[in-house]
Amino acid sequence: MSKIIIRDKGTYSFFQGFLEGLYNLADEKRQRSAWVDGDYSSYTDYGEIYMGFADPCEYVLTWSTLSEAQRQSLKKLYEMVDSYDSDKTDDEICNDPEWNKIREYARALYQELKHVKYVP
Repeated sequence: MSKIIIRDKGTYSFFQGFLEGLYNLADEKRQRSAWVDGDYSSYTDYGEIYMGFADPCEYVLTWSTLSEAQRQSLKKLYEMVDSYDSDKTDDEICNDPEWNKIREYARALYQELKHVKYVP
């Protein structure tokens, strides 16, 4: 595990938002509650989950603060999400074994990347 050191407060805040998007991508319990059970009170649909991860991910991939292994893992997840056939209902996505592989990979990557420290 490599700790990520960020020296700019704005960049740190951006990364925290990115981590939230990554966490949402990995969160099966909340996805199931919203997408299968219909409780969208604290969650969103697949499209918003995708955008909450993919948009900031494209920027984070350019950062020199990531190790090469972290960058490659993040790039792999981005490609998995980007190439996923999302022409399904949220319920179908939530129950798709391929989507579950993405969630599992995202969960492991979140555990790796969440160790970020702001050092002014």
